[in-house]
Amino acid sequence: ENVRMIMRHSAHGGGSDAILVGAKPHPRAWGTFPRYLGHYVRELGVLGLEECVQHLTGRPAARLRLVDRGLVRVGQHADLVVTVCRTGYTGERGYELIAPNAAAPALWDALTAAGGRPCGLGARDTLRTEMGYPLHGQDLSLQITPVQARCGWAVGWKKPAFWGREALLAEREAGPARLLWGLEALDRGIPRPHLPVLAGDTPVGEVTSGTFSPTFERPIAMGFAKPTAAAPGSPLAVDIRGQHYAAQVVPLPFYQRGK
Repeated sequence: ENVRMIMRHSAHGGGSDAILVGAKPHPRAWGTFPRYLGHYVRELGVLGLEECVQHLTGRPAARLRLVDRGLVRVGQHADLVVTVCRTGYTGERGYELIAPNAAAPALWDALTAAGGRPCGLGARDTLRTEMGYPLHGQDLSLQITPVQARCGWAVGWKKPAFWGREALLAEREAGPARLLWGLEALDRGIPRPHLPVLAGDTPVGEVTSGTFSPTFERPIAMGFAKPTAAAPGSPLAVDIRGQHYAAQVVPLPFYQRGK
């Protein structure tokens, strides 16, 4: 088995020491510390990240391909093959390190010894929600089509055949019965997955992801609503333990670079 680690640094000039060591604080840096290692995804902010990537791949980070590999000595692991992917789930430039599971603790220790500070899945979740990135099992599932989740760009529509092609084409032509929207809370209540979304007192959808946004300092959420009930600026509400909390529909993503 392989274990994946994620190295992150802020692409727009800053980061807190939970995301990028040694940089000035940035509002999108929001971390929780991991309790487990093993098979779990971890996010790291690493001082001198480009130097680390260059050491692993033999090339400057700016020249790194989408997926690259390099040999590195970590502890007693000589010529350890580490796959470095220029991917990420935070909306920033990111690097994912994939190494054999047996060598993962030593690689983790080497990165933290080089100045890396760990942050956990809570950080990833707030960042990906601000970017409107869907999480499988919440914003995407076997019951949610890519048309409904606004992920039609990822479907190979020109392919002559694939499972579900006719159903997806029909849904795209007719228009989906629900669409994924951003919800910006106007009250203090934090929307959580599966809470009802209301237009007045009428249920029109459901929250799929929700959190407190450290960037905007207010609760935000993603959820599905009927197209007839939702448009940018539409007033809606979220039922939180029987109490209606005001929200408004906003386009995704919440966060945009430079704004």
